[in-house]
Amino acid sequence: MDNITSYYVSLLVVVSLLAVGGYDETLKLVRYIELRIKTIWIDYRLHQMKTKLKRELDEWKSSREL
Repeated sequence: MDNITSYYVSLLVVVSLLAVGGYDETLKLVRYIELRIKTIWIDYRLHQMKTKLKRELDEWKSSREL
């Protein structure tokens, strides 16, 4: 899809949400989506930190055993 088509599809979706659910419900949906994205990002970063910590701990343990 080119940019203008994406714009019109996005606009159509927003207008449809406003027409069906109203302003308040649409904002609640947008806030929910925003929080889900933030939660997924935090889970991803937490997984990276756990992996890094485990790798560093394994390296530390192996150096202590020698």
